[in-house]
Parts: sequence; C-alpha cells; structure tokens
Amino acid sequence: MQGGRFLYLIYVIYIIINVIVSLLQTSCIIDLNMARFIVFISGIVFLLLQKYRIMKLKKDCGHLLFELEREIKTSPIFSWGLSVLNLLLIILCSLLLYRIPESLPLSMLIFLSIYELYFIFFEKPVFTEKGLLISGILIEWHNFKSYNWNVPSFNKLKDYTKLVMTKNNWFGTYKINLIIINSQKVELDNFLRQKIRTNLFQD
Repeated sequence: MQGGRFLYLIYVIYIIINVIVSLLQTSCIIDLNMARFIVFISGIVFLLLQKYRIMKLKKDCGHLLFELEREIKTSPIFSWGLSVLNLLLIILCSLLLYRIPESLPLSMLIFLSIYELYFIFFEKPVFTEKGLLISGILIEWHNFKSYNWNVPSFNKLKDYTKLVMTKNNWFGTYKINLIIINSQKVELDNFLRQKIRTNLFQD
C-alpha cells in the first residue's frame, strides 16, 4: 500500500510530540500556555503534512478513472451519526484541553477527528491506473483477491450498486464496501476484470 508508511510515520511523530509536551507541562518545565501553543501548531502541521501527502499520492497514482462513494457516506443513518459523533468528540476534547491541564494529549483527537471528517466529506474513493485510492492510501491492484456486486442496504441507494472488494492483509482478508453509480457498472466491471484476475460472484 503506497502512502501507508508515511501516514503512520506522521501519526507516530504527532503522538510523540503531544506526549512530550504533556510531560514537560506537568513537570513545570514549560507553562500551560506554551504547551497549548505547541500542541496547536503541531496539529496544524500534522493536517498540512497529511494534505501534502494526499496531493502527492494522487499525482503519483496516474490518471483518475472512476470516482466512487462509500456506503457509510451515502447511508442516511451512518453519515449523520458519524458526523455528529466526530463533532461531539471535537467539542469534548476542546473542553478537556482547557479545563484539565494534564489532558493535553487528548487535543490530538481534535485534529485526528478533523482528519477523518475531511475524508468523509471531501475525499471520495477513486480507482486509478495503479489501484484504489481510499482514505489517503493507495491499495495496488495485486493486493486485491476478488470482487463482487451486491444490492445496497438502503432504498435511498436504488440508483447505485454495491461493490465489495476483498484484499489480503496481515490478518487474512479484508472487505472494502464501495458504492457505484449504476451507469458506471458495466464499464467498471470490464475494467476490474482486466485488473483482478479471479473468480467473480454475482448476487
């Protein structure tokens, strides 16, 4: 998976910075205002680095072929529920950050939530020449084991078809649910047959 290592490296560095700042503040080496400033700046840098990483990854992926939706985004239940949960988490972490000095590491949840919300609302999964670009990571074609077409779970999606792709990972297999516009299905199916040479299942 391209982009995965850099993603995890940024996560690790960001978490380490938050932990170090918290320890320095609770040890009275730096004051609370300085700690808040460092945490805020590191969070902004974290988001900017992630944005740069995604832009570079898109550039390296080659031509963008099919733009998709995720079922959780188009679902009338999960879409609103997940959005509200993330917003509540941001508010809670903000309150804790300013009311409990020792809770500075929780501030990273604010930026991580913003990062996740960005993918939910602004970055759709995309099929490219090199693979599937989803959640800021490129899954190359050779990692996919199979795919099949299903009927979406919600009536709202009657103009869409559900694409379930199975990929190999360290723990076995993992399924990715995608939502395809019906008008794209035939063209996309022909494309996937060329990229994923396996037995197909049609519901």
